Amino acid sequence: MVVQSNLPGLAPGWNQVAQFRLQVVTERKHEFRKDGCSDWMKEDIVIGNPIEPLFERATTDGKEFYLQVPEQEIQPSSLWRPERRTTHHLKVRVQWRKDPGNSVMLPRILPAPAPTETANGNPLVPDFERTDQPYWVDETTHRNKEVTNG
Repeated sequence: MVVQSNLPGLAPGWNQVAQFRLQVVTERKHEFRKDGCSDWMKEDIVIGNPIEPLFERATTDGKEFYLQVPEQEIQPSSLWRPERRTTHHLKVRVQWRKDPGNSVMLPRILPAPAPTETANGNPLVPDFERTDQPYWVDETTHRNKEVTNG
């Protein structure tokens, strides 16, 4: 997982804070008997506990994080139970902070919300249930459009 930003080179003293969790999605296979087609239908979605990178490396324009994500699990069907699969998706939240030091100022945080946007909640604690929240960049913000193998 790579987080890229020009901020470290443009504004020294800002620290990147990255938090990771796994979203566990359980689906069951629904088969349409008439036409023989099948589709996966979501049964359960759970956000797991925080996970730590196995290794991280600073680059000239950000950081690389190496994480281990479990492989997809498939439970075969039985007489009364359809086939089920469990997949794990990485949820990422990143922000940049500048500690004000010993002053009484609030900590400085980027990305900051627009002046007209109202932000509620603690800006230092991310909400992994939603995306596009103030003070946090997530896995859908400025996503890499290049096709990769994995």
